[in-house]
Amino acid sequence: MIVVSDTSPLRYLTAIGGTEWLHLLFGEVACPPEVIAECLHRSAPPELSAWAASPPAWLRIIPVFATAVPPLDPAGLLDSGENAALMLAREINADLLLMDERKGRAVAGRMGLSVTGTIGVLVETALKGLIDFDEVIGVLRAQTNFRAGDAVIAAARRRLASIPR
Repeated sequence: MIVVSDTSPLRYLTAIGGTEWLHLLFGEVACPPEVIAECLHRSAPPELSAWAASPPAWLRIIPVFATAVPPLDPAGLLDSGENAALMLAREINADLLLMDERKGRAVAGRMGLSVTGTIGVLVETALKGLIDFDEVIGVLRAQTNFRAGDAVIAAARRRLASIPR
């Protein structure tokens, strides 16, 4: 499975010590250098910067060859990391894009890309029996500025409840 990540899932998973879950779920994950630059930005959380400064072997940093803004973002609402992640996902024919930002997810959908975010990663990790979803969501909400609506959390819980383990 080819997976590309934007900054926000890396940021939140790093904050709760969960980046290794990406490796367990997907094997390798790719991201463009623009995402790493955002992770290393002086305003980034220290744990994210430390992680990005010495990324794990399963993280492939792949430059984007296209220089144009995604054609479905004509207003230029997305930042450079989001744009680069979208373009890389399209360039390498990714099976999945990891992105939390609503506007970026909408562009990904219009581009025909499959997309999930931090919540989706947590659901899949819980389905594998690696975490307790409610416990991890509680930690994520308590220790970070992660925002997900109650409806999104409820939908994740319904998905977990609907699949026998």
